[in-house]
Amino acid sequence: MVHTDTASGDAPDAAHQSGILEAPAEKSFDRMLRLAETALCTPIVLMSFGGRHHQWLQSSKRLDPVTDPRFTLLCDYAFEKNDFCVVSNTLEHPAFHDNPLVVGEPNIRSYASVPLRRQNGLKVGAICAVDHKERDFTKDQLDLLGDLAQLMVEQIELRQIATTDSLTGALTRRAFEAEVTREYRRNSRYQRDLSVIVVDVDHFKKINDNYGHAAGDLVLKNVVLQIKQNLREMDFLGRLGGEEFVVGLPETGLDGASIAAERLRETIASMAMVSNGDRIGVTASFGIAALSRADRDWKEMVARADVALYRAKQEGRNRCICHQPELELF
Repeated sequence: MVHTDTASGDAPDAAHQSGILEAPAEKSFDRMLRLAETALCTPIVLMSFGGRHHQWLQSSKRLDPVTDPRFTLLCDYAFEKNDFCVVSNTLEHPAFHDNPLVVGEPNIRSYASVPLRRQNGLKVGAICAVDHKERDFTKDQLDLLGDLAQLMVEQIELRQIATTDSLTGALTRRAFEAEVTREYRRNSRYQRDLSVIVVDVDHFKKINDNYGHAAGDLVLKNVVLQIKQNLREMDFLGRLGGEEFVVGLPETGLDGASIAAERLRETIASMAMVSNGDRIGVTASFGIAALSRADRDWKEMVARADVALYRAKQEGRNRCICHQPELELF
């Protein structure tokens, strides 16, 4: 899966709002794409999911042209369409004739695509078939492309159910670990910033005891909602268990994570929570840590954030504490 910058519109937003971009099933998608290439008699079939500032691009091929960010232009075009799009000769089409992938390597000459749609009609991506020669696509081939698109969306939505906490909508612990593992590997390789914020709802047991478990569930749902509304698209939120959550912040150092944590603390503390006529005050404590050169894996970073969280709770709760590593950060 290749992440690339983009400036796409409504469809990419819908992809992230739906949450289906979490932990995509790459191997199963590869198998589907290889089947599509065989059935359509095309050398490359691409699948793209959109984000406001990123696209997740996948192909069964591992060739340099496939990983070229310019391929997202092909899928961007499909985002704008409401149905199948077929271009038999890209050199004669106004949207493609000057595309770098058409006038140069890999010399794309024909194109067929269909948007990826959820059951509610929102477009979340596209699947595109490209060939190096001029050609038409038959109705049967286009029907197959449409069926494949539907199967992919259904598989992602099933995966979403398995990776999303049923109560709060945050990532499950396992899904968070998969996401932070990918970010750790990427950021370690390119020496980019990565931070985490561990969040614990203060005195949550008392909330359950005083107001009931339904009120406690409502508190957790609203805490997660407030956190999500204050995160960037690239950030990700997981539930570690009970009333403890963790936020992953790619491309963010300790200072930026501290600012984000304080914003979250203030937002949660200002929530107006009412259950069965009772007004419930809610606060949370925050531990913050950033990836260090000394970290052998991301778990050490999260462990430091846990240490900082423990200090925040010891020092009175409703506060943010950073863990300062002894060694230089990235």
